[in-house]
Amino acid sequence: MPTQASTGAQQEPRSLRGTRTLSKNTVAGEASSGRTLSKKTAIDPVDLGTAGNFAILSKSGVSTTPGSDVCGNVGTSPIAATALTGFSLTPTTAGDAKFSSSAMVTGNLYGASHAAPTPAMLSASVSAMEAAYTDAAGRADPNKKVELFAGSFPATAVLEPGVYKWSSVVTVPVGGTVTFNGSSTDQWIMQIAGNLAIGTNANILLTNGAKAENIFWAVAGDIAVGVDAHAEGIFLTYTMIAMKTGSSLNGALYAQTAVTLDAATINACGNNAAIEAPQTINEDQGDLTGWNQDITGPAIYETESFYEKKSRGQKRGDLYAPQSGNSFVVIPSGCQTNRISKSFTGNEGGTISGWAAFDADDYVPYNDVAVVKVLQGNEILFYEDISSVGNWGSTPWTAFSFTFPSGGGTFTLEASCTNTKDCKLTSFLLLDGVQYSDKKS
Repeated sequence: MPTQASTGAQQEPRSLRGTRTLSKNTVAGEASSGRTLSKKTAIDPVDLGTAGNFAILSKSGVSTTPGSDVCGNVGTSPIAATALTGFSLTPTTAGDAKFSSSAMVTGNLYGASHAAPTPAMLSASVSAMEAAYTDAAGRADPNKKVELFAGSFPATAVLEPGVYKWSSVVTVPVGGTVTFNGSSTDQWIMQIAGNLAIGTNANILLTNGAKAENIFWAVAGDIAVGVDAHAEGIFLTYTMIAMKTGSSLNGALYAQTAVTLDAATINACGNNAAIEAPQTINEDQGDLTGWNQDITGPAIYETESFYEKKSRGQKRGDLYAPQSGNSFVVIPSGCQTNRISKSFTGNEGGTISGWAAFDADDYVPYNDVAVVKVLQGNEILFYEDISSVGNWGSTPWTAFSFTFPSGGGTFTLEASCTNTKDCKLTSFLLLDGVQYSDKKS
């Protein structure tokens, strides 16, 4: 399902299982022991662009063993979806599908062999990943901390916000603890010219409001997170990432070669995570559970494609394919205004989005109308009528979105199609990919 206001398609996550924050220990306030390093410095965050829509993104594939748990989307490009191994994908091959799913992933899995528009979306996201790595690895800062601990962290260390740089390998020892201490807006960039090795049972922790989404590990070599170790942050590597048995991460994995998971947990959906995955509003896959249906005449129905022969023979209708999943909703105009609606809570900065199209089987002056709008201010997201598309005219799929204002609140999304002046000829509103996304924090 699309997750942005423009017509460019993006990721299509399924609903979240719930917010999760992972760590082996609860950290409150200042660390009680160890060494505190660096002065606070205000630095700009690294822009992930559309790569930020993924929990895991790679160029050479993602593999897993049973027992892994990923909250967020998984993607690989330019390699085919067959490089997503161990996930027991559904469907198992890309074919006409735009993405696959897995019981191990709360989100969708994308490969370059999936159907359009997935290949273009992935290509753009990989480019954004590469740009983010280049930015983070090359970021200048007059207060940059260079060669801290000569790359070998002690058993306990606390890092204040700032840019850190190492010319070789960086290691966190077995059982070691590194705590990032700062506010929810503070930033950390870790520039590592060699490998990053986080030892067995090591723990990367956050304190005083620090967020994983504001910690960027730009690593020229490999990244290895050890057995039962826990990490925080956005991993950007020029090579590969290995999450070993029982390891976990709050954040995201971006690798310019491969990613391997061994019964690992990747959480890109929690309060301290890189992204908030959108939630569908159950109009897809032929499910209108929870929607109000104010319909008379022809019933609402869902279909894998829609090819309406114009009843007056003036024109044959367009072939519409689903923009997400295998189906979409078709709302006929009938003899009156037919509508569906659904109420939901929208948080400040959150976005409702989806796709709509209008297929008219009438002519002026019988000016049938299709509308999609948000109620609590009557914001119109999509509006088409016969006078705008022409007699027996139609539109392509059109993306719509609405960002919720300060304070948020309860809103209603309403989609309707009206037959004006007569009941003889029916026009259609098509609706697909409706979802709500919280603001990226």
